Amino acid sequence: MDARHTSPRTRARRTLVLVLAATLLGAPLAGCAALRVESGERTTPSAGALEQARQRQAVAARDIARAATDAARRAVDPVSTTLRAVSSASDRHLTELGGVWVPFPSDSAATGPGDEAQVSPADVVERLVAASASAEADAATAVDGRLARLLASIGVSRRLLAVHLASAAGLTTPDSRPAVGPDQVPAGLSAPALVPAIVSEDALGLAWEVEAARTDGSPRTAAAAIAADHRSRAQAWAEVAGLAGTADDPRRASYDLPAALLAVSSTAADRSAALERLETALGALWLDLASRTAPGARLPLLDAFALAAERAASLTGSVPDLPGMPDAG
Repeated sequence: MDARHTSPRTRARRTLVLVLAATLLGAPLAGCAALRVESGERTTPSAGALEQARQRQAVAARDIARAATDAARRAVDPVSTTLRAVSSASDRHLTELGGVWVPFPSDSAATGPGDEAQVSPADVVERLVAASASAEADAATAVDGRLARLLASIGVSRRLLAVHLASAAGLTTPDSRPAVGPDQVPAGLSAPALVPAIVSEDALGLAWEVEAARTDGSPRTAAAAIAADHRSRAQAWAEVAGLAGTADDPRRASYDLPAALLAVSSTAADRSAALERLETALGALWLDLASRTAPGARLPLLDAFALAAERAASLTGSVPDLPGMPDAG
C-alpha cells in the first residue's frame, strides 16, 4: 500500500513496532532513544494523614454495616430492627465519607454481609464503641475542618447506636468517656465567637428549669439536673471567654422559650419535642464551632456537641445518621 494512503494511526503503530523491535534486538534506531520495557509489582500510592483518617473511618463504616446486616438475619425484634438501623446509618456514613478506596479494584473481590462469621449483637456493639472512639479521635486532630465535622458526627452517631443496640439486646450499656471542660478560648476561635453557644447553653438551662417545674418525681429530678448542667457549662465558657460578670456578659435573666414549654395545654410529648429541637440546635452550634477550631484544641467543643446530641436522641428515642449536621443531604 502506498504510504500516502496509510492512516496516521496505522503509521504510528508501525513506527512503534519498529522501535520496539529494534530495541529488543539491541540495535536502537538512529535518532531514537532505546525504549526499555520493565515489569514489576504495582505500588500503592502512600496517603497523607487526612486520607488515612478518611479511609480508616470508611472501612469501619463498611465493616459495621456488614456485621449488623449479618447479625440482623438471626435476631428478632426489637434487636433486628435496631441492627438494621445500625446498618443503614453505617451505609450513610460510608457514602458521606466517599467510600472505601481500593488501589487496584480489579484485583479485589467484593465480599458481602454473608461472609461475616456468625456476628452477634454484642459483637456489633463492641465494633460501634471502638469505631466511635476512633472517629472522635480523628475528628479532634484532622487538619481539615469539614472532615473533622463529619467524623465527629459519625463518631457520636456510632456511640448512640451502640447504646441503643445494647439496650434493645439487654446488654451492658457502654460507658461514656468523661467530658472535657474548657480551660481557655480554643485556638482558632475568638471570645465573641463563643457568645451564641454561651447564650444557648444558658437558655437551655432555663428551658429545663421550666420543664422541671412542670413535672414531679424522678422526671423532675432529671430535668433539674440537666438544667444545672447547662447553666454550669454556660458559666464555664463565659469565664473562659472573659465575659462572666462583665458588662459584656451575654447571659440574661430570661429568654424567649418555645410556646410548647409554657402553654398550659401542652403535653409532656409537646414539651419533649420542643426540648429536642433546642438540644439539636445547640449540638449543631457546638459542632460548627469545633470545625472552625484548630486541630488538637477541639475536644471541649466536641464533648459539648456530643452531650447535646445525646440528650436530643434520648428525647426522641432514635439516633440520627448524622447528628449536628442538618445540612447533610
